[in-house]
Amino acid sequence: TCSVTFSNVPTVLPILNYDHSLGRCAILGGYRYRGVKIAPLVGTYLYADLCGRQVYGATNSGAGWTSTVLTDTVLTITTFGEDEAGEMYLSQYATSGAIYRMVGFDGVGDGIADWWRQQYFVNPTMTNSTSCAACDPDGDGFSNLQEYLAGTDPTNSLDALQIKSITAAGPTFSINFTTAAGRKYRLERADDLAAGMWTTAIDNISGTGGIVSKLDIVNASLTNRFYRVRLLP
Repeated sequence: TCSVTFSNVPTVLPILNYDHSLGRCAILGGYRYRGVKIAPLVGTYLYADLCGRQVYGATNSGAGWTSTVLTDTVLTITTFGEDEAGEMYLSQYATSGAIYRMVGFDGVGDGIADWWRQQYFVNPTMTNSTSCAACDPDGDGFSNLQEYLAGTDPTNSLDALQIKSITAAGPTFSINFTTAAGRKYRLERADDLAAGMWTTAIDNISGTGGIVSKLDIVNASLTNRFYRVRLLP
């Protein structure tokens, strides 16, 4: 037999720990949140406890790690997952099993998450003339709910779901419009606004968080062409 002695091996301590109070029994590791639907959590490491049923968020400000209880659940959480857009999911241990996607809490119930109201209007449950879902504080023609879904700023009329420019080169039109990352869009065209007949030019366009440029080839004899952008569910 032989023995090996290791020396000068550094001790690596955990970045966080907790005791077994609150019914906690086992830490379930997760992922850093990289999605776009819950902006305040971007970069936060999410994890949970199997028995305590809490979901935690860990962040590092540069001076060390801190952890916060993000939510208490009634779920027996077993693991985390993420999709290609960075949105977070967790599983529930049950006879039939279930998978849940994590979303921002909507205390008002109008489709807008509380964190978004907090970010732009200070109070997460305000429903006054500047923060109601149907209101348009910046006067750009898009409601707060539309701005929330599109990922745009409801206090800046220049940051909207809108076409920035349309240029023509023979039978080809180049259309440039603003997008939000992780969202899908449809570019529609019409040759007569009065008739109100819109047809799909390009469908399922992926948002980038910036301006997207698309080409539409049309009848060269046309003298007018109108475009609009629709946000898909």
